[in-house]
Amino acid sequence: MANVTITQLPTAGTLAGTESVPIVQNGVTVQTTTGAIAGTAVQNQTFITVNQEVSLPNSRALAQGNGIQVTAGAPQGNITVALANSFAVSGSITASNIDGIIGATTPAAGSFTNITGSANAVIEVTDNTNAALRITQLGTGNALLVEDSANPDSSPFVIDTNGRVVIGNTTVTTVAGIATPVLQMQGLTVGRASISAMKFGNDVDQPYYIFTKSRSATTGTFGTIVQSGDGLGLILFTGDDGSTPITAARIEAIVDGTPGTNSMPGRLVFSTTASGASTSTERMRIANSGEIGIGSANVAGQSIRLAKTMTGSINSYGIFNVSAVQSDVTSNAFYFRTNVSTAASAFTLTAISHYSTLQSTIGAGSTVTNQYGFFADASLTGATNNFGFFSNIAAGTAQYNFYAQGTADNYFAGKVGIGTPPQSTESLRVSPTASAVAATYGIRELTIIDQATTTTAGGILSQTNILSPAAVTTLYRFYALQNTFTGTVTTQYGFVADSNLTGATNNYGFVSNIPAAANRYNIYSSGTADNYFAGSIGVGNAPSANVIVDVTKAQTGATSGFTFNARMNPAADVTNLSYGYITFAINGVGTSTTTFIHYTANQGTFSGTAPTNQYGFNATSGLTGATNNYGFYSAIAAGTNRFNFYATGTATNYFAGSVGVGTTAPDASALLDVQSTTKGVRMPNMTTTQKNAIASPAAGLMVFDTTLAKLCVYTGAAWQTITSV
Repeated sequence: MANVTITQLPTAGTLAGTESVPIVQNGVTVQTTTGAIAGTAVQNQTFITVNQEVSLPNSRALAQGNGIQVTAGAPQGNITVALANSFAVSGSITASNIDGIIGATTPAAGSFTNITGSANAVIEVTDNTNAALRITQLGTGNALLVEDSANPDSSPFVIDTNGRVVIGNTTVTTVAGIATPVLQMQGLTVGRASISAMKFGNDVDQPYYIFTKSRSATTGTFGTIVQSGDGLGLILFTGDDGSTPITAARIEAIVDGTPGTNSMPGRLVFSTTASGASTSTERMRIANSGEIGIGSANVAGQSIRLAKTMTGSINSYGIFNVSAVQSDVTSNAFYFRTNVSTAASAFTLTAISHYSTLQSTIGAGSTVTNQYGFFADASLTGATNNFGFFSNIAAGTAQYNFYAQGTADNYFAGKVGIGTPPQSTESLRVSPTASAVAATYGIRELTIIDQATTTTAGGILSQTNILSPAAVTTLYRFYALQNTFTGTVTTQYGFVADSNLTGATNNYGFVSNIPAAANRYNIYSSGTADNYFAGSIGVGNAPSANVIVDVTKAQTGATSGFTFNARMNPAADVTNLSYGYITFAINGVGTSTTTFIHYTANQGTFSGTAPTNQYGFNATSGLTGATNNYGFYSAIAAGTNRFNFYATGTATNYFAGSVGVGTTAPDASALLDVQSTTKGVRMPNMTTTQKNAIASPAAGLMVFDTTLAKLCVYTGAAWQTITSV
């Protein structure tokens, strides 16, 4: 069938048999005047001509059925078409300049049952103002239903009487208490319930899915600004709980701040519904500045805030990264990394913490056994080198690889190496490389003691436990060894107490408090090098101010005690003299010392039983092993006020052996052997009165009587003079 153009339907009343309906087709006006058209159905009548036919042959345009009925009294241009069966079109129909209603209540006669076509049905309208197709549903049914050959179709396309569109069903369903949507898809398969937006073209543009909110009261009109907190869009995920759909999750866009011209701050809120609940709870949000909050809405000043309740398992994790490193990663794999920079502007930042841990409130009744600021698990052993903590900051002022400012103790169960890994036999190994500084230290201890410490504070404390069945030959608490010197070292100290160690009431460069017992020594120097003490030495007590070596130690531990015991053991190179005790007196310039005493013996207080014997000096009977043995030896040359032996005390002097004066070999028969070729023996000189005044003179007592000028001997009964024969 060729295109038919209906250009005008005139205003008319009820058609009489003599009236005609003009129909223009391709510029040629044709008409029908048959009386059968008036008020009755037209059956098998030809009243529309095609191909510019001016005659009215048998019908080819409308075949059979109830035909077309034009009802009188209808508004101008209205046509009601009533078809009992079907209306078949094999081609296209072009209509222009028709402003009418199909299926209007006036006229009320007729309705479409089916419209079928064996080719594409095309409705073409050329109108720059009005709609191409207008469907008005004045009843309660749907305005439009599109379906396939199945009737009824299980997945139709429907526009209901309220203008709502539903695909896959004939009615729109209200979900989760939200207002009934204007567009809805329902289906039994994924394809029937899916939406796809595809953009094609050689450009960078993409498909859009746009949500827009305005506070304007007029649809399609903008100009009324939204406010902070207004929702801008919501994606809702619901599921059937057995009776009705309820919300499982939602994604919502909200105005996040005060909007303005070209300014629309927004946030995204992600919510899920917990097990056993029927309403969703916010789980994560992205604020207008990009801050992310998980379990918390308070994200100000925080790029990511994680505040989710930890539950659901005996072990719970805030963040658990179990990513598997793939084979193309051959250099470094970082599971957590920060890379901090600051803005190029003048400001001062007090601190940057790349990783920080804080403790919040531990609830009443709950107990936390162990709390770790950083934890490296025992399983961290699979690499060639495994480091629980690794820092690679180069040395420099105020640069630290590890800095612990807290005053809590630090604990290392394993060995510690500083500057080098520790050896298997070492708990602590310090081997740093000294940088370009004048003074460097392997270990430097700077202890700060606060007011809570009132008894003892130790800079370094060594406390070793030996577990059974260990058998340790030698245990060193402090051990100094020399390694290779390739440079020059002027002075080397095994231990140094600096001269500024003077701030306490009592200051000790070295303290040892080992109680006396066999094989116990407070100071033990097995080295044969000299020992040097610039200050005074006190043994048993602090030395007096005027004493260089002050020994006041209590003697205990044996029946014989020695305050000073020199065991001389000269080596083979000592071929001349070996001294057990030697002193050198030096009278410096400007000194005025009255007396030098190289050895003195004093008696303190005897509070116990008085000793039987007390010796100021004692040479034991064992002193006999040399060629010449001297209990006391003095080699002072004769001179005024020079004495090899000088005893100012008036106590008796006792010599058990013979005494030789002027001879080293007194005669065996002589108790006193005086030998001289220039001197004699002078007896005590006294007057006769003084002689007679001697109380109880012993027999054989000799004096020289200066009154008589004679040598006198007491016989036991009287004094007798010795006269020459």
